[in-house]
Amino acid sequence: PTIAWILANQNSAFTLLIYTMTYVTLRRGRDLAAGAILGFLLYKPQLALTPVFILLVKGRLRALMGFLLTSSLLIAVGFLLSPKAMVDYGRVLPQIAELPFLPGYPIEKMHNFYGFCVLLLAHLFSARVVECVAFVLTVGGLLIVAAWWRTVPWQPATRQWDLTFAVTLALGLLISPHLMLYDLMALLLPIAIVCATYPNQQYLLDGGPLLVWTALVFAGVFVSTYSTSAMLHITGAIGFPQLAVQLSVPIIVGWAVVGHLAATSCGKER
Repeated sequence: PTIAWILANQNSAFTLLIYTMTYVTLRRGRDLAAGAILGFLLYKPQLALTPVFILLVKGRLRALMGFLLTSSLLIAVGFLLSPKAMVDYGRVLPQIAELPFLPGYPIEKMHNFYGFCVLLLAHLFSARVVECVAFVLTVGGLLIVAAWWRTVPWQPATRQWDLTFAVTLALGLLISPHLMLYDLMALLLPIAIVCATYPNQQYLLDGGPLLVWTALVFAGVFVSTYSTSAMLHITGAIGFPQLAVQLSVPIIVGWAVVGHLAATSCGKER
């Protein structure tokens, strides 16, 4: 994803910076400032969906207030500088969901639940069915993350809180309605958080399942776009409906589940 960010000249580095500053500021107990920083992600609001949802679930009203203040300010500035562009943006926004179904769209570079469903089901079912399945996975992902946080006390800087925040960021990327390969650069933060929770261990990440799944994440997001493209070509060449499995998606889900189990064990130890 980092290579893709450089080649595509995207803003993934700013996304990673905003995520990191939000995490660090929340960890220091400065909710209002953390929410205000997260609000700068308004250029890709879908990437703020899961963090904002978790702040809502945990009742972090000051953080939500900070997010709304920054978002409102950016929207006001947008209308002040270019009202026509803002209106046009609002008009085309609903059409973004249809982009993966258009000929020539690089669907193999989508690495979220929505892209996963399009790649696997678009040539077997109607667009409406695919969108319904993707909606169920997206909402289901949000509910799962919410269920995780219901059992985790909001105690920043504890190992359980850090691990849960890390897996929330990772799964939140897949929940995002629109996510391309370069956006996965943001995975560097949750991986760094998890590695930092094992500073005094003899083996990296205990040398156990979390280490294995972290290695799979690194490999999966690197090769998944290419393997997906190959699957689409092969199935089409042999006369089957074009379909593929975006390997990065189940791998990231697996990593998040293993990370959640590690966080749960921390809670039991406490």
